[in-house]
Amino acid sequence: MNLTSIIKQPVLTEKSLQAASRGIFTFLVSPSANKDQIHQAVSQFYSVEVVSVHTQISKGKTYRLGRTRKFSTRPPRKIAFVQLKSGQTIDLFDIEESK
Repeated sequence: MNLTSIIKQPVLTEKSLQAASRGIFTFLVSPSANKDQIHQAVSQFYSVEVVSVHTQISKGKTYRLGRTRKFSTRPPRKIAFVQLKSGQTIDLFDIEESK
C-alpha cells in the first residue's frame, strides 16, 4: 500500500484536541492499513517519533433517506490513535482558544 493513501485526514474534534494535549493524535485512516503502515506514514509525513498506535473500526451506520422507506448505509471507518514521544507535537492540532 502506498504511504500517501494511508492517512486520509486528521480528526479535529473537542475530544481529539484534548487528547492531543496529552500527546495522543487522532487520524482517519484507510480501512486496509495496519498499525505498522500507520506508524511509518505518520513518522514520514510529520517528522515525529511514534511510540504506539491503537486502532478502532466503527461499523457503518444506517440512515433513512427523506420520508421514503429507503435506507442507506455509511461505509465503515477506521480511526488511529497515535501516541508520540513526550515533548513532540503536530502543529496541525495546535488551535489557540479565542478569548
